[in-house]
Amino acid sequence: MFSFCVLKDYKRADIALSEILGLSRSDVARALKLGLITSHKKTLKASTPLKAKAEVSVSKLALPKEESSYPLKEDFKLEVLGEGEGFMVINKPSGISVHPASSLKEASLVEYLKESGISLSNFSGEERAGIVHRLDKDTSGALMIAKDNKTHAYLSQKLKDKEIAKIYLAIISPPLKENCTVECLIGRNPNNRLKMSAVDKNARNAKSARYAKSEFRKIALGKDGKENLELISIRIFTGRTHQIRVHLNTLHRFIYGDSLYGPKDRTFKTRMLLHAYMLRLDSNHIFKASLPKDLIEFIDSHFDDYKDLLSKDYENWQKELEDSEL
Repeated sequence: MFSFCVLKDYKRADIALSEILGLSRSDVARALKLGLITSHKKTLKASTPLKAKAEVSVSKLALPKEESSYPLKEDFKLEVLGEGEGFMVINKPSGISVHPASSLKEASLVEYLKESGISLSNFSGEERAGIVHRLDKDTSGALMIAKDNKTHAYLSQKLKDKEIAKIYLAIISPPLKENCTVECLIGRNPNNRLKMSAVDKNARNAKSARYAKSEFRKIALGKDGKENLELISIRIFTGRTHQIRVHLNTLHRFIYGDSLYGPKDRTFKTRMLLHAYMLRLDSNHIFKASLPKDLIEFIDSHFDDYKDLLSKDYENWQKELEDSEL
């Protein structure tokens, strides 16, 4: 069991817990129904209001463990970028899903973490053990892992309060006209349930959409004019599903290799070239995830003289993240 203090007023406990703990409403509803969440020694109900400074206690929220029916790769190597008390940051490889799903036909990252003997938080359920935030299957790079429930709740709250910064690298087409920041509401695409889309604030579905903000910076232009490529960096201030891809779509750009949001008449010979490059927990904990081999090879073959530009971009972000209190 672990406890935390609510920082503001909420009309409903289920909404508060979903936001603070980073859990789905269904997971929260199940935990509340089982009586696993209390406030001041009283079992909480979904509709119970929570006031600022209320103390909430959470028991173990473990779901029935499902053994993977898919073999683990023997050559899988876990690159640890750093760790502290209760957490670690890893460099996730591309091509592996973060957690199990019914549609998944291979072992997930969670199963590799368990096989490595790493202690993981479990109040999100065994199939999401340790996962504080997620990266898409194709996306590589820095990913936070919580080793215990108390740290998981703490990191989830920091994410909600926008106290954790995440910087990505991407290959896009066509190039940006200039550095820019995109802010909009993001909701489920009504015409394709696999996609998200920007939502007008006056639209009927605006109430279910969520605010998202991303900053885009130019780094280097590709050497092949036919491909019309650019290497950019992105800071996301919020963590919405497909956020970077949706925001680029509003700019009429796409990530190279993105078959979902890219042009329908375009075929790619590579995965979606998106990499979680930097992760800042605080000014003393800034992690850099080295680029994977496939991304380095692609950049080397499509860009000239990019290394100094990339280093300069990294130095600028690092200085900003060290100086910023977010």
